[in-house]
Amino acid sequence: MKGQLKDSTIFVRQKNTIMRLSRILGISLAVVALTLTACGGGEVEVKDYSKEVDAGKITGQTYTCEELGWTMNFPETWTITKKSSLEAADKLSKANYDTDSVNTSGIKRLFAFQKDFDNHFQSTMEPLGSNDYKTVIRGLKDQLFANYFDQHINADTSTSQMNIDGLAFDCIQIKLFDRNGKQYAKQQLFTRVIGGKYFNAIITSTNDKDHERILAEFKQSKFTKKD
Repeated sequence: MKGQLKDSTIFVRQKNTIMRLSRILGISLAVVALTLTACGGGEVEVKDYSKEVDAGKITGQTYTCEELGWTMNFPETWTITKKSSLEAADKLSKANYDTDSVNTSGIKRLFAFQKDFDNHFQSTMEPLGSNDYKTVIRGLKDQLFANYFDQHINADTSTSQMNIDGLAFDCIQIKLFDRNGKQYAKQQLFTRVIGGKYFNAIITSTNDKDHERILAEFKQSKFTKKD
């Protein structure tokens, strides 16, 4: 009986983690899907960069996070995304996805930058805790597909791995299609455990050129922590 209770507790924790991560993706994808027919853009003018991240620092065109041993640059003509814009997207996600019961208090917003409202990069980290990483990744892909299905969004997902500075990242790629079968957006999620933290980076784009530009910057990242 105790063993069954322990297994049940771990399952609930893992499911909660999967829902949190799918919500993070939902935030970004909801913005992409809805802004195709909306007016206006996000807040992008930032003067005090230190206020826009929960961990790490931004100096010039370089972001550094000591907790992860991570350093990454961003294009000179692009802009750091305001935390207020991300929080607004969070509210949008709550309105479109049934995630009110999901605890996101442990998530730290890291580096986020954008060319415009449709093409951007976001990253977060949170403690892995007692969750099994492989189980979380398997469940995440299924949950993402279910989210899109529930929202009547045509999506195709695939998985792969990518090596960045000697670290193997699990990658989930999502392509979004309109009713005529034409792709209008895509997203890549890169995820792994670094220093006991569950890390993920998300690229969202509506064109190949900007997607490749963001991907190139991320692939040039440096990680001093290799566990």
